[in-house]
Amino acid sequence: MKLMNEHICIASLVLLIAIIPFFPTALLLSLDSIVIRFAVIIGLLYAISQGPIIGLLTLFAVGLLYLERNRR
Repeated sequence: MKLMNEHICIASLVLLIAIIPFFPTALLLSLDSIVIRFAVIIGLLYAISQGPIIGLLTLFAVGLLYLERNRR
């Protein structure tokens, strides 16, 4: 059962990474909020506790979110 959940998480993160460039600018600018920053850190720590691949993909997704925010 855990393997199936891991595959779902990995597929979801890959899909998220693929659609990050299409996020609206207002959503990306909300990353400046201190509450959102804490939520991102807590989410990243939780993802790391789920496994190395999920943690790395989450880190990659968070990095891409901030790169896309800075690009606009």
